Amino acid sequence: MKPASRGSSLAKLTADVGRLQEDVIRLYAWREVRQRLVQVFEGNPLLRDDWTPLHTFIFSGYTAQACLSVRRLMDRGKKGREQRRQPVSLGNVMKQLCDCPCIITRCDYVDRCRGAITKANCPDALSQEERGALDAAVERHIVEQANREYDAYSGPGRCRLSRYIIARHYCEARRKCDAVLKDADKRLAHCDRKGPGVPTWGELDDAIDAVGELFCYIDRLVTGSTSVPDELAGTWQGGRRDWEELLRIPWVSAASGQSVQAKPSPGSHGT
Repeated sequence: MKPASRGSSLAKLTADVGRLQEDVIRLYAWREVRQRLVQVFEGNPLLRDDWTPLHTFIFSGYTAQACLSVRRLMDRGKKGREQRRQPVSLGNVMKQLCDCPCIITRCDYVDRCRGAITKANCPDALSQEERGALDAAVERHIVEQANREYDAYSGPGRCRLSRYIIARHYCEARRKCDAVLKDADKRLAHCDRKGPGVPTWGELDDAIDAVGELFCYIDRLVTGSTSVPDELAGTWQGGRRDWEELLRIPWVSAASGQSVQAKPSPGSHGT
């Protein structure tokens, strides 16, 4: 692949990963909302002891939406489809890495890590020669670490990505999503006469974690990010963080049937 073409492909890949980050974070956010709603419902005997249409609307809706989101993120696209029409998905990013293992070489990866080096915070007492030696030691450490990291994508010492290693990571993640993908394919996206059972929340949580781990694996290679799955859950900014309190106050007056008007808090601009 020519340098210009490789640069263009890498830029497109980087943009796709940035877009996918939003989708993955949103998936983690939905799970957090479900977990916190369960806690609220368990604290209310009227909601805890009986399954109502409200439960179905909220929790079945969450399950369906999350399953479809996992399915879309893991989609590899169809063979023969034009490249410009391929879906923006983790599966398609992995496919591009397998199809073009030279898109990010070892030299590319190491140079990027070296370029991110900041000068060591040296004591003022050090001489210029000692400062130079310390900076060189830091650079050697970063380069060695970058080479070890690249080994996880290429195999020890190889200069290009390993199709086998990349495909294996994708297949492992897909296996963890198996119950969710079957449900999305045979019950949600289509109506199969012998569709699978609805996945449990445990199976859905495992699928979401697999998607998060796969994203971080790709993100590190493509963009150099050091994010880990646990950090994705805390990245979401969805307005007020204490939104559960809105569910612990009456919404409608039992006597009048009128909506309860919340008083504006001190310092608010409500009228």
